Amino acid sequence: MGAYQTKLDARVYAQWPRERDPSTRESLRPMSKNFPVDLTLATPGTAEDLITVDAGQQTINMITNPSFALPGAGNPPTGMVASEATLDTDGTTFLYGATSMEVTPDNAADNEGGYWDLGSYPAKVPLCVSVYLRDAAAGGDEALVIIKDDSGNTIATGNTVTLSTSWQRSVAQIGKDEMIENTNLRAYVVTGSQHGTVFYADGLQAESLETASVYCDGEQGLDNEWLETANASPSRRYRHVTELRNGHLFFTRDTYIAFDRDADSSATDAEDRGEFVKAGTDYNFDRAVLITNKISIVNAVAGEQPRVYGNFWGC
Repeated sequence: MGAYQTKLDARVYAQWPRERDPSTRESLRPMSKNFPVDLTLATPGTAEDLITVDAGQQTINMITNPSFALPGAGNPPTGMVASEATLDTDGTTFLYGATSMEVTPDNAADNEGGYWDLGSYPAKVPLCVSVYLRDAAAGGDEALVIIKDDSGNTIATGNTVTLSTSWQRSVAQIGKDEMIENTNLRAYVVTGSQHGTVFYADGLQAESLETASVYCDGEQGLDNEWLETANASPSRRYRHVTELRNGHLFFTRDTYIAFDRDADSSATDAEDRGEFVKAGTDYNFDRAVLITNKISIVNAVAGEQPRVYGNFWGC
């Protein structure tokens, strides 16, 4: 955490993503969120969602180099400390960004890998640490994430991942009632048993939640941002849209558009197919139309893959 922890403790991190409504009256809420959309139908005849109304989980990721984008001197990724292993940055096997952390265990014991120092963590605040793990082949060896204190005592153990060529997530969590005093904590990414198999880690996350949320860093697009410098500061995810207010779309092909359900070009009833929109149409929404949880599209002409793009506004 470094300098960030001198300014803010985990209680503040837990509160930081929350958005405040300037009014409790729904009619006075501003359209504070802009959502660009650009969708080309992948498969003719199969509806796709243009947008869904889902608040999602807001969070702060306290790991400042979570996708291991920055190497360090001697090339452990910046912020990571080796522990009975060699840590490197790998640019060929990754899940997020363009790099992952390559871990080469010493093969002398279990729990070999490296750790991220979370610093002083306050009592009565939950903590969830997670990471994605894989190896280059389906070797069957094990790895996991563990939360320890700076004396090496295990505080929470994540689920053990049997390494394969697929990314799998290991999650360790501490409930707010389990943190009875301020403790210096570390997030370890280590082997689950003694082995020398090289494995990869990506998407390291530490958040003040009871359970792991979807991975967050400032590169993840809509609703995600770095608090300061990319890959060198905490990141946060805001809530997604909870209510659409209006929007504007352009249709490149004849398209059916449907609200609160999947558009269906094969339906015999015209109403069930969705609203027909001709190619080249500039389509504007108003709030009365947008009392909806999702908007979907499908091609109106067999074999075509319409592209629909524009913006929605909401709160």
